[in-house]
Amino acid sequence: MRKRYIYLGIAVLILLWTMLSSEKDCYYRKFDYKDLYRYYNNALTADENSGYSGTLVSTPEISLPAGQYAVSVNYETDTDQNMLFITSGREDFDGIEQRLSPDTDRQDTVLRLDQAEREILVHVDYGGTGHLAVENIEFRSDVPVCTDRFAIGFMALLLLAIWIWLDLKNSPVRKIYLWILAMAVMASLPYFNQSITHGHDTRFNLARIEEVCAGLKDGQFPVYIQPDAIKGYGYAAPLLYPQLFLYLPGLLRAADVSMVTAVGIFFLLLNLATAGIMYFCAYRMFSSRFTALASSMFYMFALYRLVNQCTRFAIGEELAMVFLPLVIYGLYEVLDHDWTKWPWLTVGCCGVLQSHVISTMFAVMLIVIFCLIFIRRLFQKQRFFALLKAGIWTVLLNLWFIVPFLDMYQKELHTGNLQIDINTMTVSFVHLFEMFPFADEGLNDRMPVCLGIALILFSAFCLYGLAVGEYKRDRKMPAICLCLGILFTVVTTQWFPWEVLYRVPLLKDGVAFIQFPWRFLACSTVFLSFSAGAGACWLRDKYNSTLSVMVMMMILSLLPLGYYIGDLVNRDILLMKEEIAECDVTTGNEYMYENVDLGTIYARPQVPLSINKDFVAEEYEKHGTHINVEYNLQGTAPAAVELTCLYYPGFEVLYRNMADGTDGKVSELESYSGNNCYLSVMVPPGTGQLTVRFKGAFLWRLAFGVSLAALAGFAVNLWMEQRNISILNGLTFFRNRRHMHGSQ
Repeated sequence: MRKRYIYLGIAVLILLWTMLSSEKDCYYRKFDYKDLYRYYNNALTADENSGYSGTLVSTPEISLPAGQYAVSVNYETDTDQNMLFITSGREDFDGIEQRLSPDTDRQDTVLRLDQAEREILVHVDYGGTGHLAVENIEFRSDVPVCTDRFAIGFMALLLLAIWIWLDLKNSPVRKIYLWILAMAVMASLPYFNQSITHGHDTRFNLARIEEVCAGLKDGQFPVYIQPDAIKGYGYAAPLLYPQLFLYLPGLLRAADVSMVTAVGIFFLLLNLATAGIMYFCAYRMFSSRFTALASSMFYMFALYRLVNQCTRFAIGEELAMVFLPLVIYGLYEVLDHDWTKWPWLTVGCCGVLQSHVISTMFAVMLIVIFCLIFIRRLFQKQRFFALLKAGIWTVLLNLWFIVPFLDMYQKELHTGNLQIDINTMTVSFVHLFEMFPFADEGLNDRMPVCLGIALILFSAFCLYGLAVGEYKRDRKMPAICLCLGILFTVVTTQWFPWEVLYRVPLLKDGVAFIQFPWRFLACSTVFLSFSAGAGACWLRDKYNSTLSVMVMMMILSLLPLGYYIGDLVNRDILLMKEEIAECDVTTGNEYMYENVDLGTIYARPQVPLSINKDFVAEEYEKHGTHINVEYNLQGTAPAAVELTCLYYPGFEVLYRNMADGTDGKVSELESYSGNNCYLSVMVPPGTGQLTVRFKGAFLWRLAFGVSLAALAGFAVNLWMEQRNISILNGLTFFRNRRHMHGSQ
């Protein structure tokens, strides 16, 4: 009974903190010497002896949600010739222009934003006379501009509820839950902050999250087109880059949670899933809780996984690493153990496919390798059909992504920069054995690509135990994982014949598509985490000392982690709490048509255009992919009109003759890809109205329906298999229940 009161008290404290900490959702950011851009002599001061006039300092571009902000400039001057300017990236933004008074040392300005504004810039101009010294520039809001405290409070209550449920059930996995939660929190520490720092793909992946939110508000589901990208003309990244798991932070953003907190919650849940899935897979494969816990710890704090998460901010690969252990475990069950557990293979493959396309290639490689290893068992009838069943369900469940992907990929897209001479991107063995890498650079100023001392040492223990015959448990899977871990590690290096494979015509495209051999460290990290866990278990069994081995594992895992995070926090800030991420980020324009000229798009007026001079757009409105145009076209001939979005399959253009009034007949016009791939239509003469929306191609929507039906069928199939019910018996069961209820 005392425990229940304690839990109730903790829940009440969380609720009180949530309700009484509204100031934590107010915006504040201060720009001083290290943050301000300095345009004269790299200083914050200027005087008339310099002969300089113009911009003295400016803030970086920031993006803010709608609200009211106080902008304060702390300065010192003896003349009124200096000016303060506040501008935005939006052309029709009403900027602010004020003189800095010499009678005070602080200028306070109210900035009212009726909508979210991007690329807000504050700069102070020196007039050329007298003295001017700027100390800092501050932004602050007096009222909350986000709902972070509610999201954090909900997460805390959710994690507490899981613990209470396990505790009241007296579940044996209570301690494991605490270990997993503790590891997830430590691995997520870089995102328990008030900001997000720069990473290789941070801007692109933050834009993906922001565009999931924008796409949902635009009425798309699934979100196929990023509506705000490329000046609002749309970008097809979701059609070719899976983003199912980004709906979580996207929904948080739609609920006005700041991007910083949404990403922090997302990575906490991602790390929880990583630790939990790795523990589950290792426990099922090795039948040892200690091995499972050790494998989970090694995997959580593996340096390559942290590099993916923080240095690269490669969300796709990081998500794929959540599910790769499940693919391996599923293959183990289907090919070597209990073939009835094939659904785990389906879940693992679905998770990888919905995370990262290149990692899906790795999952296919793993399936082929395991089939070769267990070639004698592969053609046993039940195992073969279990593997086939897992593959069919994987395809059906992901048809909603596969069909649009294949439909778009066969078009002429700008994918040339995705193919790289992979032989130039190999890793040296020296890099693999680096113990304490910096967050951005490893040896020789290259990105840190290393295994980590814990993985190497405990995998060596596993090798020794297997070699001398002292490993007393089942030796098959530890040996397979160790060998494959070493194999995939060698694949990342210059010792693997990448140049030979690259010269084979049939293999060149596939090899080039992988881009970077060090991507295979994801596979080697998974396998070596399994083998290192087995090595830790062997060491514990040999010396009968659980505590000593645990301490050793924690020291070797946490020391590199602490060093890495310590360097990580010194990186430049990209986004502060409450700020909104930039949406117009396309990196290498990989998901765009080959013949699109971006410069033409950014120079083009944001109105429908036609080469027919008699066409006049009298009223125009655009929100996301929704466009409304009222036009007048004199003469008797139709005119080709280019709308303000790029052409993608699935746009619907409806026409209504305005001459017939509001009850005019609505008809659909056929759209096509016009000049520079603009969405174009032939409009009839006269006064008309065009209504445009994106609803997706018919085949895409059909595939989505099939995947929804497959999801329901998969759930029913699992229910039947758990109860050993055949499909025929299951249908008879439901029919009998229907007759029974009818008789009542």
